[in-house]
Amino acid sequence: MKPGKAKRLQHAANGILGRRRFKWRKVKEDGELGERSWDAIHMAAWLLGFSDEQLAKIHRGKLTPHIEAVLLGKKPRSEEMKKRDIARRDDAKRKRQKHKEAGTLGGIQVTLYPGEPHYNGSSEVLAYIEGFLLDRGLPLGSGKRTPAHNAAIGGSSTSDHLTTKTSTDARDFPTFSGEDDARALAANLGNTSWSPNSYATFDIRVDGHTYRIQILWGSGIGHGDHVHVGVSLVG
Repeated sequence: MKPGKAKRLQHAANGILGRRRFKWRKVKEDGELGERSWDAIHMAAWLLGFSDEQLAKIHRGKLTPHIEAVLLGKKPRSEEMKKRDIARRDDAKRKRQKHKEAGTLGGIQVTLYPGEPHYNGSSEVLAYIEGFLLDRGLPLGSGKRTPAHNAAIGGSSTSDHLTTKTSTDARDFPTFSGEDDARALAANLGNTSWSPNSYATFDIRVDGHTYRIQILWGSGIGHGDHVHVGVSLVG
């Protein structure tokens, strides 16, 4: 991509992030679309209400003329985009507020009911995590999935994302530069020895119960484009 167009996209993304109170995720407007610039553009597109299919293209570094025009403000957003915008904004606001109210793991109250919507309290724990990573400027990606959907996208047959796993919850957070975010999350949950490219898990105590946490990041394990967080009740 030519530096002039890249710089305009960086400027547009910075403007959107600033207006939506994610100004700390702004990037240098240097005309070089590195990993952090693509993260900023993707986050801006998520906030604007682009569809999951469009977001997937952006995440792969592919911008159609239409996507570019909307990002640059040269074309108006569709009504569907505006509706997704409002839904995502409200959802993010709720999760960030819930994280703020909990303060720490000690402030989380769980509901031990298997399956949707609580997944034996895993969803309450994950809501705290979602708020933490939203505050760091990561968008919400894939959550719970049916077995058919999971298989269609190549997900693991034992994934915490599966709706058939009634005591687990999971969320992906699209980003090309997620190591610092993953490490910060692990530290916030009490694990200061977390490392990338590892399937290791660790346990935390929440509201008198034990939950197993898995934070995945690293191209060596197929997670170089998103942070995965799985939560599972174990005792």
